[in-house]
Amino acid sequence: MLTELDLEEPVLSEMLKTVHRYTGINMTEKKKNLLQSRLRPRLRELSLTSYEAYLVYLSAHKEEIETFIDRVTTNETFFFRTHRVWDFFLKQFLPDWMAKHPGETLKLWSAASSSGEEAYSLAICLAQYPDLKFEICASDISKEILGDAQKALYEERSVQGIQKYRPDWYVKYVTSVGPKWTIQDSIKKQVKFFQHNLLTPVNLQNMDIIFLRNVMIYFNDQDQKTVLKHMAKALKKDAYLILGESESISRFETEFKYVEPLVYKL
Repeated sequence: MLTELDLEEPVLSEMLKTVHRYTGINMTEKKKNLLQSRLRPRLRELSLTSYEAYLVYLSAHKEEIETFIDRVTTNETFFFRTHRVWDFFLKQFLPDWMAKHPGETLKLWSAASSSGEEAYSLAICLAQYPDLKFEICASDISKEILGDAQKALYEERSVQGIQKYRPDWYVKYVTSVGPKWTIQDSIKKQVKFFQHNLLTPVNLQNMDIIFLRNVMIYFNDQDQKTVLKHMAKALKKDAYLILGESESISRFETEFKYVEPLVYKL
């Protein structure tokens, strides 16, 4: 029987190294219970009786790496998270960008997009401008969570984020599908999803704004610097990078300039 105490040293250290090797996430011993809760069901599925046996299995079965990544990276999110970010996007960034770039195509990237709520929130915002040309890319390291994002079926607590921010948009774009909720196809088709590890270069360039929220906190300082270099290469000059509530890059020497909390400019 698997108990909370099964993931102990030296297996715990090896498991943490394995998480970092495949995802870049810098988990510490404090995340042991979280790691156990995410991996324990997989051990049961494979009829394995220890985490050490799972590491051996993972090493011998490379196809298991995708499943491992899916299990250790899945995070819950919701639509229009952190209202001040969306206020900045709608009231400052968009009017300024449209005034300076008439007729051009706005290019946006939701990095570490999880199940798609952030990317679809962007699409809802931009749907208010029918004459605006735009491209929304969204990526995540987890193949499974990208599949969920493309299905766009959500729990009520997730879509409540739309209702709290803009009740009129909730009425216009959200519908129930059995016990789940979804958004209009006209919104879903605006987002292009792809799998990507943030620690590797991305095949994107001249982006106008990148949302990189609530993921940097999982990386160590060196990996954060690597990610920021990739972000800088993907952005055009004077473009924006949006971070999460508990994230700051001011301690690093980078090409980014602080604008306001959570907002940086290249």
